This record gives sequence, C-alpha cells and structure tokens, in this order.
Amino acid sequence: MSAEKLLEGLSTAANSFINTTGTVKIVCHRGPDGLLGAALLAQLLIKKKRDYCISTNKVLDYQALMQLSLEPYDVYVFIGFGTESLETIDTLFKKESVYVFDYHTPRSTKSSKIVLNPYVFGLKSYTAITASGMMFYFCLALDDTFTEHAWLPGISIFAEKQDLEMSDLNTQLIGYSLQKKILQKRSGLKMLAFQNFPLQQALTLSVEPYLPGISANREGALSFLNNAEITVRKSDGQIRQLTDLTSEDSKKLATSLIIDRLGSSKTQEELFGPIYELTDHLFPVTDLKGCAVMLRACSYLNNPSIAIALCLGDQSVSERAAGLLEEYTHEIISALDWFYAQRKKSKIIEKEGFVYFNAESIIKENTLSSVVSIIAQSNLYGTGFIVVGCCHTIDEKIKVSSRIVGANESPINVLSILKEMTKKLDGASFGGHKNAAGATVPLKLESMFNERAIEVLGKRAKEESII
Repeated sequence: MSAEKLLEGLSTAANSFINTTGTVKIVCHRGPDGLLGAALLAQLLIKKKRDYCISTNKVLDYQALMQLSLEPYDVYVFIGFGTESLETIDTLFKKESVYVFDYHTPRSTKSSKIVLNPYVFGLKSYTAITASGMMFYFCLALDDTFTEHAWLPGISIFAEKQDLEMSDLNTQLIGYSLQKKILQKRSGLKMLAFQNFPLQQALTLSVEPYLPGISANREGALSFLNNAEITVRKSDGQIRQLTDLTSEDSKKLATSLIIDRLGSSKTQEELFGPIYELTDHLFPVTDLKGCAVMLRACSYLNNPSIAIALCLGDQSVSERAAGLLEEYTHEIISALDWFYAQRKKSKIIEKEGFVYFNAESIIKENTLSSVVSIIAQSNLYGTGFIVVGCCHTIDEKIKVSSRIVGANESPINVLSILKEMTKKLDGASFGGHKNAAGATVPLKLESMFNERAIEVLGKRAKEESII
C-alpha cells in the first residue's frame, strides 16, 4: 500500500513539474545513485525538448545552497540528497519550484517544496527504492515509453547494496528491462563484477570484495588462477571472460577465493546468485554491479561528467572511464594496504564492538566511504561491529564514514551514532540511514571529535553487548 502511495505521489509531482517553465537546474549527489537520477531526468527533458543544466555536489550544505540560490533558474531538482537541508531550501528558494528526490532518512519532512522520499509515504525501509528509482517512476508517469531506461536505476540497486533485499518496486523496475530483453538474468558468481572482462583483469579490478594479493596485482591474479587450475584461455586460444566460466570452474574459483583470500566466514552460497547483464553494448561493462563500480570510479576521481555521459549512451568516453576504473582500483587498494599495515597501531583503534581510524591526509576524501564499506564487508570483524573511518578534506574539514558489519542482521543504527558524535559541534553535519551514514566536522575540532567519537562508540558497543 505504501509503495502505491509513493507511486501516486511521484505521478502527482510529475504532473506539477511538466507545467513548470524555463531551464531546469538539476543538482545531484556525486554518487552513482545521484548521477543516474540526473541522467534519467536529462533523458526525459531531451525528449520533451526542454533546456537543462546539471551540477554535481558532494554535500548540500548551507554554502552550496546559497550559491545555487543565486543562479538564474526557476526550477530546481535535487537528486540523492536534500532531505537533510529542507529548512535551508525553504528559506533560500522561496519563489522557485523545487523537487527533492532522496531516499535517505529525513530529519524532518516538513517543507513547502515537493519532497519525494520513501519515508514520507510510509515506506520505513531505506531499501525500498533509490533516488534514481524514484526518478525513473517520476519520468515514467510523463512518458510511458520510458521503460527502455529502466536498466539505469537498476544499476543504483547494486550501487546502494539494495540487491540484498529486492523490494517490490525494485523488482518491477528490473522486470521492465527483462521483459524488453535489455537485461538478461542468469545464475553465477555474483560477488565478482566485470563479467565481460578477461578473468585476470576482472580479479585485478576487484575491490568489492577486496582480494589480498590479487586486487590491483595482475601477476598475483594470474598466479592465483593457475594455482586454482583455471585456464585463462579457451580451447581456441581466445581470452576467457568471467561469463565464460563453466559451472565447475566457477565452483573451483569460489572455493579457492574462500580458502585463500576471503576467509572461512564466507560460504559458496553467499558468492553465487542472480547476475543481471545488459544484452547490448549500452555500457562498457555488462553486469549491473560492474556498471555501479565504474560510475563510482568516475565520480570519486572527480569526473562525474564522464559518468553522466556513459549513462546518456556516449560511447566516446568509454576508454577514459576504463582508465579511471584502473586508477580508482589502485587508490582503494593503496588505502586498504595502509589500513591493514596500521592495525594494532595507534592510528587504528580496535575495541570490543568497534574500530575507529583517522587516516588524516593518507586516504582521499573521495574514496573514504568505499574503503570503510569494503572493510565492513571483509571477514575481519563479526556481525554488529561498527566501522568508522575519517580523513581530511581539501576544505579543512574531517570527513566521516560509517558502516555496520552484517548490517541486515544488526539492529545498530549508525545514523543515530553519528548524530550523537556530532552533537553540539559547531559547523558539523551528518546524514545517511541506519546501515550507512556520513558526517563532516570542522578540522579545528579534530581532537575534540576524535575523543567524542571513541567515547560514543565505546558506549554504544557496550550497550549492544549487554542487549
């Protein structure tokens, strides 16, 4: 019923939007979900022959909103963020038409603007739909041929880890592309992305999961495959891709990964499952998980325009995107190498129930959240373990990222934890949802924040152990 209410709300908003005039200012979060949402709206506006302008932001704080409010637009669409800044939006955009597409947990839903958020319509789980998923249904309400673009928000399901609990809305969205044969579904080694890449390259580019000695190590990947007795060439001499693996080879590869790299906490059942692949060359990567990683690479390495171009079907940027993917992999692996080397040292604080680290300038702000997410998905810590990482930003702030190990099986709410950490810290902000949250804190408050973070984490971890 709540899903129906959301669809009705999106349809109502769409009918309101189509009656606006002038150039549309699209402002999206730099993550894959925001970029996909921006590309979807751009596709609609191109069909409707309407002018638009796209800006990408890391955060939507007062300063960013103030600058945007000075621009000469009458219609603003925020995608992937915005619910954390509704009061400011109301204040600065009094005369403009504003639409906010954001699936993150809102602090408040009170606004004079049009807010499209699952919680507003009674969907309590953040896994119900992504921001780009809402944008897809919004566009579909105005153009019933828009189902041809359903594969794009399908990528965001994997970018935001919503494949773990495929909601009805997400299932319907994927279903459109399956019906049109734009996507095909098969069972395979789902934990590995880049199904249409050569075996050695696919393993080398793997950061989610991180494969010690293999990720960003071509010789290590080849040696691993040889030891697992998996040939990298077909009988005709052509290079084998991941998608070419037989069922037997896939099981051999999974077993070797579990024993040698991922740890005994993983099972074959966790590694296998449905894989959704594009049937045509709409993207340099065929599997949706791989598409999500490539978009993240473009975004995190400050090339969001390339990510959007890919989503709009511009094949001329494919080579540049592939280069960014390689660079992104090396940056992530470098950061993870630092983390593993610093464990048990002063830079990384590991206590019962949590790990906290401040990498300062060693880890770049654009890759911090990926690093924290990968650590949380590793076999280092048990279910319910809180992982919080920090680094310095170029604008003299501390960026904070947090995750929960085995989040779907844990009642811990990291959003409330970051709220408590940043409480009464002037200039601090936070956002996210139960399983993944982030914050920014002025760098001048670093010592105070470090102390408070460790205190709050210790208290929360103790509370959970008692429960």
